[in-house]
Amino acid sequence: MGAPGPRRRGCSVSANERRPEGAASEAPAKVTTQQPTRQDDLALLARRHDYALLVVAERSDGVVTSQVYTNLTAAERKVTRTRERGLTATLTLVRLVPVPRIVLEDLALVGVQ
Repeated sequence: MGAPGPRRRGCSVSANERRPEGAASEAPAKVTTQQPTRQDDLALLARRHDYALLVVAERSDGVVTSQVYTNLTAAERKVTRTRERGLTATLTLVRLVPVPRIVLEDLALVGVQ
C-alpha cells in the first residue's frame, strides 16, 4: 500500500445534507409525504414500472414458458441458465399498458356469433 493521503476533515450526514463537522447545526427541514388520494396519482408514482423484461424460455420437457421480470439481472440470469442447458431462451423489453375496464360478460361474447 502507498503512503496515506492527506487527512480530510470529517463530514456528518444528517437529513440528506452533508456538512463539515463542527459546522453550525440547523434544525433539519421536516419532510412530509402525502399519500396519493386518487388512482391517477398512484399511476404517476408507478411510472418506473411502465417497462418490463419478458423472458420466453424452453423447459427440458419441451414446454415453452414466459415470465415477466422487472429486474434486468434476474432476467439475464434466467436466459443464461436456460442456454447453458442447451435450450432456447429470449429476452425482450416490453411496455406494460393497462387494459381498460371491461365486464366479464362482454368477454364471454367475444367470438360468439
